[in-house]
Amino acid sequence: MLSLFQIFLIASVAHSSCASTLRGASDVDDLELDLTLNEGFLRTENEFKSLNILTLGGSVTWGASIAPRHHAYPFLLQNYDGHKVTNLAIRATGALYPAQCILTMLKTTDYDFRIPFDVIIFDFSINGLGGFDLLLKRLRVRFPDALLIYVDLWSLKHGAIDSTEAQKLIKEYGGEVYHFGQFLYETPTTMDVNFAEGLQKGSDSFPSNENPQVKELFAEDEHHASVHGHKLIRYHIANIIEGHGSNFPSNPRLGPWLGGDFCMSWAKSNHSPAPIISGGQMREWDTSKGKWAIEAMPEGLILEYFHDGTEDIPINLHYMTKSEDPDDPLTSKYPPAMIKIEQSREIIEQRKQHISTADLNIALDSSGTGLRVIDDFDWARDGWVFLSGIQNRRGLRSFHVSETNTA
Repeated sequence: MLSLFQIFLIASVAHSSCASTLRGASDVDDLELDLTLNEGFLRTENEFKSLNILTLGGSVTWGASIAPRHHAYPFLLQNYDGHKVTNLAIRATGALYPAQCILTMLKTTDYDFRIPFDVIIFDFSINGLGGFDLLLKRLRVRFPDALLIYVDLWSLKHGAIDSTEAQKLIKEYGGEVYHFGQFLYETPTTMDVNFAEGLQKGSDSFPSNENPQVKELFAEDEHHASVHGHKLIRYHIANIIEGHGSNFPSNPRLGPWLGGDFCMSWAKSNHSPAPIISGGQMREWDTSKGKWAIEAMPEGLILEYFHDGTEDIPINLHYMTKSEDPDDPLTSKYPPAMIKIEQSREIIEQRKQHISTADLNIALDSSGTGLRVIDDFDWARDGWVFLSGIQNRRGLRSFHVSETNTA
């Protein structure tokens, strides 16, 4: 079945960096479903000292703002503690993308799908927890014996998102939570400080703490963890793992992926798995970090996407956001767009002609914090999706942070 994306822009250009679909159970490979008992994997006594660890999160777990990035805690757990770590953290990205794309993400690594993860570590208190419950459920079903650890990070400059519910879910699954900065040094001392004291979770700002020992945990940007901060995180995670001890089974189980997924991303390369039919070009918008996006032209971008499944699936667009003024949606670096999905090129061209001659206007919504389309025609009823280009979380609008919309 052939599907076409059609993205029409209200203003100059827009950037889209990837698309994803969450597939039905009928699309999962039989091999993956047959691994439930995992009789082919039996850990030896020495292998208890070297566990398989999966880390998921944002730029801190990725290793941003430290040089080299291999001083980040996932690499320390591998190089210092001897564990095998698969680090799938993505900068400027919350939980929703891995929730929808975890299987696809793992397929881009050298991970052996016959071997279960013993420990799974999460970090989403800064970049967003949308979809975290789905991510947790998929991973718990797939790896029922894994130890789950949530690292509750926060930014000295910008605070954090309220992760209370995420922490609750982790504990309900028998996992552990580490609050960044819980101890000032690598071992408890009388100098311990509650770094996050006064932190109002979910607020747009964090009260500055001038304590130099606190600042030592953060990089120069006062947002990402410093090398010292990563050492502290590694120390406490290692303690949690050691405390789990004999609870790691010698023959850990494997379950299904809850339907699997298929995702396409061109954020880190100049190749789009979804061919550009017309009205767009691939552009490297951040040359220092090698980040790419498809730049759509005002006349409309058409992408082609082939779905080979037998069931209807949701399609999600993952895109970047940034506003010069978080209080003014009209200062967004990325203009809004109208999106339409059809099954043939002929219908797409008809829809293109229709919207190209329409007199669309964009205005603030009733809250004054978002945007809406003003027109007598009901575009939503006709199957169009309005992508505002605005980050939903006001506190993150000043940063290049990704957002996800369902088309």
